[in-house]
Parts: sequence; C-alpha cells; structure tokens
Amino acid sequence: MCSTFLKLSCLLLLALCPVQLSAAGLRAGVAHADITPQVPLPMYGYMDRPQRATGTLDPLEARVLVLEAGDEKLALITLDLGRDFGPASMAKLEEAIRRSTGIQHFFITASHTHSGPNILDEYPSGATPAWETEALDKIARAAAEANAHLENVRLGVGRGRVYIGYNRRVVHADGTVTMLWTNPGRQPTAPLDPTVTVLRLDRADGSPLAVLINYACHPVIFGADHLEYSSDFVGVMRKTVEDGFGGKPMAFFIQGADGDINPYDATTPMNQGAVVKRDGTGSALGREALRVAEHVRTEPATEPRLQVVEDNLQVPVRWDARKFREVLLQADEAHHGATQSTHRAGGRARRAFRELSNQFPRPLSRAVRHFCRVYERLLRLHSDDSSRDRRRLRRRRFQYLRRSRNGRAHGEFGPDSPLRDAGKADGHSRRPEEVGAGLVPALGRPQGSPLRGAGKADGHSRRSEEVAPGLVPALGRPQGSPLRGAG
Repeated sequence: MCSTFLKLSCLLLLALCPVQLSAAGLRAGVAHADITPQVPLPMYGYMDRPQRATGTLDPLEARVLVLEAGDEKLALITLDLGRDFGPASMAKLEEAIRRSTGIQHFFITASHTHSGPNILDEYPSGATPAWETEALDKIARAAAEANAHLENVRLGVGRGRVYIGYNRRVVHADGTVTMLWTNPGRQPTAPLDPTVTVLRLDRADGSPLAVLINYACHPVIFGADHLEYSSDFVGVMRKTVEDGFGGKPMAFFIQGADGDINPYDATTPMNQGAVVKRDGTGSALGREALRVAEHVRTEPATEPRLQVVEDNLQVPVRWDARKFREVLLQADEAHHGATQSTHRAGGRARRAFRELSNQFPRPLSRAVRHFCRVYERLLRLHSDDSSRDRRRLRRRRFQYLRRSRNGRAHGEFGPDSPLRDAGKADGHSRRPEEVGAGLVPALGRPQGSPLRGAGKADGHSRRSEEVAPGLVPALGRPQGSPLRGAG
C-alpha cells in the first residue's frame, strides 16, 4: 500500500510540472459506479467468517478521475473492495477503457475494506464470477463518462493530521510480538503516520470538482460478525467532505501504508455499536480532510505536463531465506495429512503459539491453511534452486485443501474422508487431541510422529512452549533463530 501513494505522488505532484498548473491546459472529469454485488457472496477479510453476505449496509463504489494535459491522459480509479481485481482482469479493463477513451495510463487502487466480497477471478476453480464481470463493465463505462465530461481545472495540495488509528503490531523489548487487534482504550503505539494529504481540483469558477484524500488505516471497524456489504468508514468520510462543500465535489479515498494500522475501534461487534463507531471514525477523518481542503489554494498557471513514472521493486526478506525455507519444509512435512483440531487441542495450541489466540481463534486449521500459502509464496519468491521443493509444496497444499474440505468441524470426519484414519500411527485410533497434535506438532507427539524428537537439543524432552518457537520462528524467536531479528 505504501507504493500506492508514492506512485500517486509521482503521477499528480511531481509529474504535473511545473507546479503551477494552467486553467486552460489541465482538464479533468469525474464519474462513479455502484459495483455492489446483487447476490450473497463469500466476504473478504476474515478467515473465521465462512458465511455469505446477507445484504448491503451501504453501496460499494468505483470512482473515476480522468486527467488530461496535452496529449497525455490518466485514469485514477478507486474501488470499495478488499483488493484490486487480478492482473488478467485488470489488463482487460484497461484495454476496454483504452479503446473507448484513448486513455494511456491507469492508477487503480482498492480501499481494502473487510466488508466487501471476495475477489475470485484468479482462483483456479473456473471462470470469473458474473458480478465481477459486471463490475468491470461498470468501471469501464464510468471511465468513459468521466472522459466525456472533461473541463478545465486548477489544482492545489494541503496536509493535516488526525489520529483515528494505532499500530496493532506491538514489539516487546525481548523482540517478541503481540498483535493488538482492537484498541478502544487508545493505548499509545508506534510507528504511526497521522498525515492526511488532500489534493483538490477546482473548476474554472472556483467550485471544487474533486477532492482526493490519502490516509493510512485499515477499514475494519466491522468484524467477522458483520455480514453486509459496506465501505466501512471510507464512505462516511467521503460523504462528510462532499456535504461540507454542498455536494459539489466528488471525494476519493486513496489508501496509504495501512499494513498494521487499525482504527481504534477495530472489529467492534455489531451488538456493541459497530455502526456508531464506523460513523464516528469516518466523520473524524472527513472533518480533518474537509478542513484541509477548505484552506487549499488552487492557482492557474501555464504549460502543464502530465508525466507518468512507474517502477517495479523487489523487496528482500529480512532473514536468511535458505534457512527459513528449511524450517518451512520441516513444518510442512509435520502438518501434512492433518486438518482441524478439537477445542482441547486448539486451546493447547494457543497457549504454545501466543499469536494464534488473536489471529486464528477458530478453527485452528485455518491458521495452517494460511501458513501453507505463505510457504508456497516464500519458496517461489526466494528459492532459486528449489523447484523440486516447490512442486512438493504445491502438491502438499493441494492435498491439504482437498482433505480439509471433506472434514467436518472440530476434527470429525465422515466415513469416506481421506482423514478418517488421521493420527493412527500404530493401528489404533488416536484421541482427538492427538489428531490435533499432528496439525501442530508442539501440542503432543505420538509415537511415529515426524516431530517426536522435536525440541530435544540435549537428550531431554522440551515443553511445548519451548518447542513452538523453534517450529514457527515468527511467533517466538529464541537465540539463534533465523527470525530472531525479523520485524
């Protein structure tokens, strides 16, 4: 997300040179489209929310700003979604807009709301869902509409500060990490960037045409119990700005580096005033953005130039990728063939793996499913000589996902399930907590387990809390761990 505003800065500030812009030379147009699915779909953002959406709290929108300077055109598109569409869908969208408008450059960004639908166009299960195809068509039409209503504009920039969020990743003095998923008590955290950056575009008569607001914060006031489509606090923020100008401009939210930044009232349960908290958070951000926008001066000038600079960056991991790969493969071998744990085993896991108590409260298999995806991506990105490992890992992940779909909750498996005999190392059924132990080896290791001797550095058995950090270094990092300094 940090690259989002960096690229925006290149496109709209550095790129529109000279800084003074021409009332005759710079033109802009705006449009929007409702892209809310009309059917109940799986929702984006929370692993412990298997239910489909039940309705719409507020519409999800695509908003388009088209800028033209000389022969160059740029389309800025913001989406009330958890993420952008996949590369193939984005390429088709850009090509459709290019054919109808002649726009050469695109900047497309999602708000990262956790109350939108899952984006499934990249999944290997089949064709792009119908609502996504319809949404892409609506976005293309909105871009054509914005392009058809270009008018002369002036531009100005301002900045403010507002504190509506906190850093959820608390790093302790010993290097361990605790995830603070909600913070209604306003516990101080760092690092945090409270900057609100506002870019204002005025019509020739001085009335605002568009107000762009950049801020870094997860739209997660609503938690996993929320089952309605919503832009979260983003929609409230936009309406606050628009109403403050008498409904004249269109407000755009451009997400910043929101990686570990949550609003203070994140994941508020619906029966504890989540909608009120959403409105308060959005209004606070909107009022500051409006205050800044009202004080921005837009000035005419001469000879604007729209320049686009784009680059792809590869960011290295902060630990030894080869050593970490070995740890991942060991964990993959141990987890292979197991799915969900019982409540008893899950409780023991959360005591051993402290972060599981916050991030993956139920069921534990979702944590391992997530880890499998991480294994695959890390091996793909950071291993130049492990094609065999990657093939093995993809095969393991496929088998795991297929098996986990066949198992019922809490470790109960049907007669035809490939996991019916999971945990049988000696021809006898294992207790549920021992089946769960095959999922997280630190919980209990029956005879025959590949991790039976894990944690024995001196010939003596280790306690589970001592084994766990060595198994998943990111959760607890003893001396000598390749992840000791990670984060």
